Amino acid sequence: MRRTGLALLLVAVLALAGCGDDGGAGEVGDLVQGRLGDLDGTSYALLVPNGRLTVVVTDGQETLGATEAADGQERDAPAGTEWVALDWRLEPGVDLDALQRTLMEDAEQRTTLALVTGDGTVDLGDAPGSSTTPGDTRTSGTVWVAVDEDAAPVVEVAFDDLTTSLDTGSGEVSGDMAAALGDLEEPTTGDCAPLQGPGGAADVACAYVVTRVPYLAGRGWSDEGWTVAQVETRADEFGRAGATYAVQAVRDASTMEGADGSTVVDERLDSLVARLVAAGAPPRLEVRRELTGVRTDGRGPDEATLTVSGGVEIG
Repeated sequence: MRRTGLALLLVAVLALAGCGDDGGAGEVGDLVQGRLGDLDGTSYALLVPNGRLTVVVTDGQETLGATEAADGQERDAPAGTEWVALDWRLEPGVDLDALQRTLMEDAEQRTTLALVTGDGTVDLGDAPGSSTTPGDTRTSGTVWVAVDEDAAPVVEVAFDDLTTSLDTGSGEVSGDMAAALGDLEEPTTGDCAPLQGPGGAADVACAYVVTRVPYLAGRGWSDEGWTVAQVETRADEFGRAGATYAVQAVRDASTMEGADGSTVVDERLDSLVARLVAAGAPPRLEVRRELTGVRTDGRGPDEATLTVSGGVEIG
């Protein structure tokens, strides 16, 4: 994997003991910047709200060669340790449904990595994944770390205060973030039952999509999960009191238990897409649209409104 720009926190620790004849100096957790290039190691794929994070970890070795270190110096591993190389990349949106990506992707949050080995933790830096990540935190190239030779290191990935832990010995993934994202299901889609309104009639095309996500950009994590319902309606005309009206505007008044109103995602002359968000698992979505139109046929007021509604079971 290749990335541009050097991470300052990594450059700061390049100056370890000189060449191999000083082997044994240093300690667990010593870190050396490696050269750019692909690693021959084991790849692990982890899901974070911003997409798929791939971490590559090599087997341990006693000596770090001059062609492997960015500074060209050969190093023996400190006593009781071995050198392990790591690299990682974040692929925004990968392994996420398009709507789930829209909901969870949060450019304000950083995906940070650390390596737990021995009795200590080594900060590895950020995984670049958005244009808002400051240049001085974009990790580049490979990283070599002196790890305890008696226990496999653990990679910890943090996002907005929740962590996923990767045991490089067993490949087991655990932690609050892993548990939250592990049950992510595909969104449910369908057509609404016919929307009806008193005092008039309209042929309204109505479709919905409902998804549940553990993280919502701008709101953070929810232990209960976030339920997001998105409804799209389209209506060209409606009838009222013997007159026909061409739709000129649509207003949403949909409700869902726990939702604080709706947000318009897309609005056009005769169509509307609105989104509702609630913590937990509300059982029902009430779709309600207010249609405003101008008379095109029959006798009646030049302008009229008609409110149509219907329910969708989502629990």
